[in-house]
Amino acid sequence: MDEKERYDAGMQVRRAVLGDAHVDRSLITIAMLIGMNREGELKLHLRAARNNGVTRDEIKEVLMQSAIYCGIPAANATFHLAESVWDELGVESLA
Repeated sequence: MDEKERYDAGMQVRRAVLGDAHVDRSLITIAMLIGMNREGELKLHLRAARNNGVTRDEIKEVLMQSAIYCGIPAANATFHLAESVWDELGVESLA
């Protein structure tokens, strides 16, 4: 079993046990915190999202949507914050 197959199997079990709403809630929380300009909480939830299986690309999509609804400055600030969080965690760049 390769890494992708292991990840997919784990996510299937996780969703079966916790339900889609629990698994998907990280993205909603990130979106709300961007709109509320809560950098400290946002940093915490970016870490948590990574730890609970949210992918870099999923977060990138939320950040792109936030540019439309929360404003480009908020989205840009969050892109930079996410980069710093993921640098600390050793995760590849958002670009």
